[in-house]
Amino acid sequence: MRKGPRPMSTTSATDIPIVTSLSSEAAATVAAALQPTLVELIDLALTGKQLHWAVVGKRFKPVHEHLDELIDQHREYSDTVAEYMSTVGIIPDGRAVRVASDATMDPVAASFLDDEAVIDLMTDRIQTVVTNIRERMPAVAAVDVAAEDLLIEITRVLDKQLWMTSTQR
Repeated sequence: MRKGPRPMSTTSATDIPIVTSLSSEAAATVAAALQPTLVELIDLALTGKQLHWAVVGKRFKPVHEHLDELIDQHREYSDTVAEYMSTVGIIPDGRAVRVASDATMDPVAASFLDDEAVIDLMTDRIQTVVTNIRERMPAVAAVDVAAEDLLIEITRVLDKQLWMTSTQR
């Protein structure tokens, strides 16, 4: 019997094989698209929560509540992405250390921010993530239509968020 915690793996190697219909080459392509998507969605949720706590201004309440809606969707889709990765034998890595090291957007200020600044920040971040996902889609489409479908679904949701958030400017 093993003593102490098990080492954490960031590869798809496990003691228990995950049976999947994807080839290892297809899984590698899917992992290359879904891992950064997972990081971006977690980062969006965390950033949204920080802004949710920090927003001030005349539109505090509607912006505060709107952020909660966005955050809930970012969390839901990050879980869906991670579970799909596991389903096809890819270990998702949503640990804080991974998200912090892989996040491509600068962190928001740890200070109170005017509601207009918050709307601008979230609009820009959502636009960046949805653009990145669109760029990842063609490679995934060539090897796994289910993963492509997931990215399409997330794109639809983020595009709607982009519209709903940007129109508050």
